[in-house]
Amino acid sequence: MKLHPDKNPHPDAANLFADLQESYGILMAHLDPKRPKTQSRSNSARHEKTKEDKIKEARKRYENQKRREQLSNDRYFHDLTNGKKWKIYKTGSIVCAIVFFFLLLDTFLPHIYEQDQFIGWSHTEKGGIALNFVHPILLENNGEMHIEKGIYNDFHTYPRTYIAKSRLLHLPMEIVHPVQDEIKIYKLDLCFSAFLPYAMLLFAFPSLLFYYRKKSPNFVFSYLLSLYVIFPITAIFLIIDNRWLHLLTFGFL
Repeated sequence: MKLHPDKNPHPDAANLFADLQESYGILMAHLDPKRPKTQSRSNSARHEKTKEDKIKEARKRYENQKRREQLSNDRYFHDLTNGKKWKIYKTGSIVCAIVFFFLLLDTFLPHIYEQDQFIGWSHTEKGGIALNFVHPILLENNGEMHIEKGIYNDFHTYPRTYIAKSRLLHLPMEIVHPVQDEIKIYKLDLCFSAFLPYAMLLFAFPSLLFYYRKKSPNFVFSYLLSLYVIFPITAIFLIIDNRWLHLLTFGFL
């Protein structure tokens, strides 16, 4: 069966398969004692005459198989880009595009500042994402946050702090700590703002794929990735800290 033209796309497979069929017929004629030799010779001649026809039939079956596979792929692509799933994809890609647009605007708009109170900090040092090493500190309203390694004795003396957040989605970006006549700024890490460039690319991806739409394995993989990975991540992102409310009110709530 390895040489059968329906299983093997090699161009020589049809010829080899026809030769095997012919040899099998001759062997069977010689092994059958009841069959006259003249009959085996006529069968051999018949095989010689029909060899080209068998090759044509094998090629035809192979082409039909390719056509059936192509039709199956076309139906699968049509199902992906039409109907209920495609409506879900369109809605999800629109939501992702809106989130991307808000994040893009937040990079240009000025921050808003929310007052908070320092409670304590941990001596435990952690590896950061945007920073090499970070320390967790505890704030009264915003809970645990991770800031760059530094000297934190001033937090006990001056516990009042301000959290700089993005204008529209209220993403914590940095901690502003006034100390007498000096203002110290601490970058945040291990939070969403540390992933911001990658997150923006992630949210933009489904919209770009929406206009790509080509019959290829890359499109199918990207489509399923958006449907079952990126869209759930987007939903979780909007639910956390009521970001969906900030989005609907353009950051006023």
